[in-house]
Amino acid sequence: TKGVCIILVVMAHIGGAFDQLDKHSMLSCFRMPLYFFISGIFFKPYEGLSGFTVRKINKLIIPFIFFYVSAFLLKYIVWKIAPGTFHLPVSWKELLFVFHGHDLIKFNPPIWFLLALFNCNILFYLIHYLRERHLPLMFAATILTGCTGFFLGKLHIELPLYIDVAMTALPFYAAGFWIRRYNFFLFPSHRFDKTIPVFVLLALVVMYFTATTPGMRTNNYPGNIFQVYTAAFAGIFMIMLICKKIKRMSIVSYLGRYSIITLSIHGPIIHFVSPVVSHYIHNGWAEASVLLLLTLAICVLFTPILLKLLLLLQRTIDQKQMNITIVLGDKIPSIKYGGTQRVMWYLGKEMDKRGHKVTFIAGKGSYCPFAKVIELDPAGNLNAQIPADTDLVHFNIPVPDGITKPHLLTIHGNGIPANADRNIVFVSRNHAQRLGSESFVYNGLDWDDYGPANLTLSRKNYHFLGKAAWKVKNMKGAIAVVESIKNAQLDVLG
Repeated sequence: TKGVCIILVVMAHIGGAFDQLDKHSMLSCFRMPLYFFISGIFFKPYEGLSGFTVRKINKLIIPFIFFYVSAFLLKYIVWKIAPGTFHLPVSWKELLFVFHGHDLIKFNPPIWFLLALFNCNILFYLIHYLRERHLPLMFAATILTGCTGFFLGKLHIELPLYIDVAMTALPFYAAGFWIRRYNFFLFPSHRFDKTIPVFVLLALVVMYFTATTPGMRTNNYPGNIFQVYTAAFAGIFMIMLICKKIKRMSIVSYLGRYSIITLSIHGPIIHFVSPVVSHYIHNGWAEASVLLLLTLAICVLFTPILLKLLLLLQRTIDQKQMNITIVLGDKIPSIKYGGTQRVMWYLGKEMDKRGHKVTFIAGKGSYCPFAKVIELDPAGNLNAQIPADTDLVHFNIPVPDGITKPHLLTIHGNGIPANADRNIVFVSRNHAQRLGSESFVYNGLDWDDYGPANLTLSRKNYHFLGKAAWKVKNMKGAIAVVESIKNAQLDVLG
């Protein structure tokens, strides 16, 4: 869905023939609200307001500064080399545009959204604390904040750094948060799937009669508050259902995963590529389509490079970044069974998200999109295979003799290697106590791989999740426990 969203944003900024698709503002009415909505789906509170703020500065403010300054410098250098490229001289004062209310950032217009999204994240973080004990108050605060932002726009009152835009967008963000947790249409399959065309048609009808063209950057809305939110939510609902029906497209998913890169660079790309395309292609639809494909292709091409630059910048600012090497004996990723590989994959993925450099030393044929992979040589000196810049080694196989790097060993089974030192952790309190220790860290899973839990379903059965044929998993013990419970049923999932 995020990939579809960013493509719609790029199409809007290309304009031309694509503007004809926006009949009765039925695309523009939900395009930017959809982006806020999707961001709410991925909200995580992390470790307190300060930690959350630092994360969002890394994810949004640092990219904003990087693409804001680099786009200006690109424009300035081009102007110095070819002064006739732009209608007006390029001035250093343009760097202050971001502080001039909601003025258009001429050298990179789309990145205003990063500031608005940062503020929206902080607003929702403060409000979401009410969820546990004061849920009605949380809903009321969300609606009140949205209404306040909307009417600030109606009164032409601008708050600095798009705070008013973030207030107006808060209901969309909050809706994404709740949809992620309590809905049916994000599930891979559902009995209501056959009615998707009916709901899509219904959403189109609603948008036809309510849609207006919202100016989210300027927080300016020509319609009334009912029209703006109704049309936007109808469009969001429609896109979510369509994407559910279409399932997954790799290139669209890739654009969605790194949508901040595409959002931040497509403006300058369009500016420089558009004259070239229009010089050779004179059909409106062909010109817009070719420009769209070229822009997206350039974004995809530059995404890995820019990700590395951003990561380097983030690590330079945040000195807490570590180089962590995870040592496994088997191949990753785990396609079928493989508990240790799976939980270590998720651990590495989360550490990468937190700005650390992750390296896996794993079995032959391993690969990983978010970390460096070194193929384990079982016959070689393991110490020599560990990168020299490693700050911490996380072993999941016996620790080699003579290890000099800071390290720890996770014990996943029911025995301890004979040469194990004191740097050992277990996977549960009971596990640790049975083997004479108090140190444990629970395994973690990435729930995005499993889909949202439907909390409305009845919870009558018990589940056995593990390799049932492996005796040490003790399926017989699980059966015995469930048989001792009246009217209980065991579902074996492994």
